[in-house]
Amino acid sequence: MQLDVVLPSLNQIRELAVICKAWSPCLAFLQRAYACPVVPAVLENFRIHRTGAGYGALEDLRMATENGLHLLLFGGRAVRLREIVLDGVHIDWDIPMVGLKRLDARRMPLSVMPTWDRFAQIVHLSPHLRELTLDGCAPKFSLVDADLSILRLPIPSLRSLNLGGMSIPFLLRVAYLLETPNIIELVL
Repeated sequence: MQLDVVLPSLNQIRELAVICKAWSPCLAFLQRAYACPVVPAVLENFRIHRTGAGYGALEDLRMATENGLHLLLFGGRAVRLREIVLDGVHIDWDIPMVGLKRLDARRMPLSVMPTWDRFAQIVHLSPHLRELTLDGCAPKFSLVDADLSILRLPIPSLRSLNLGGMSIPFLLRVAYLLETPNIIELVL
């Protein structure tokens, strides 16, 4: 199996991309990477893509992750991560995420996304965040219009913002919440 080759070398890999068709191989990777004793000491860029259909079978997902329990990416030991791409795969958002330059989250149900407070914390701990993609998912926030002004989040270093896969009213709320004064690329 490829994981038997990759995981023992995890301490020397700087960039890792995992592409799977279904949820079960993604889950197998996340579980094996969590249990792996090798520390991903130099891992800076991590991408995991699930290329299959969207989250149509949420019951299977809930059962496979113990009723929605999120997964600790590399056991929280990949402290040098600068780029994280999660495409159709969710993780435990409470792992250390500091100094990110790129955060790309796609095709996830709201139930597995971080709270707005945790998302804001990740952004504050990543002062050089330059690229943000929220496509088919977004952090959980209050939909009460009166609450929106107190939730606004400044991201002064952000240059590229990609928002999509949401209803127009929801997308407009997300765009309003993100203060991006230095943006040079916007994809809606």
